[in-house]
Amino acid sequence: MLEVLSDAGIRITAVVSDARGVAATAIIDCLLAGGTPEQGLTHAGRLQAAPETLLASLRGELSAEHRFVAQTIRHHIHYLDARLADLEGPLLEALQPHEAAMQFLLTIPGIDRLAAAKSIIEIGIDMAAFGTAGRLCKGPACVPAMKRAP
Repeated sequence: MLEVLSDAGIRITAVVSDARGVAATAIIDCLLAGGTPEQGLTHAGRLQAAPETLLASLRGELSAEHRFVAQTIRHHIHYLDARLADLEGPLLEALQPHEAAMQFLLTIPGIDRLAAAKSIIEIGIDMAAFGTAGRLCKGPACVPAMKRAP
């Protein structure tokens, strides 16, 4: 969807760090509904970009075709987000017996309930199976690996 907006000359990603954040989403929704860049600017909230910079990034030629394609993509994204939410509920419910492990993992900065659930599913809760922390870290999805040529 951002590619469609960019094609129309709307460069919101140049001034916001999270194009799926609350303010950016509200601005994009306003533009897709036919609002002007000035109207979109009223949804900026706590964005750190200067208003004139943000306004300049919103000026473009958003045609009916651009709106149609971007709205279609936006609806599909909402559909996929809803399906993911449908899957999260049963997943978290199935992990109820491991709530203590979940709570422990939630103490790690950057780990939310879904990331903790994925870790338990991927690794399990029996750390003895790995022997050492080093072996655990070599496991799937734990840390990125960087291999150097000799």
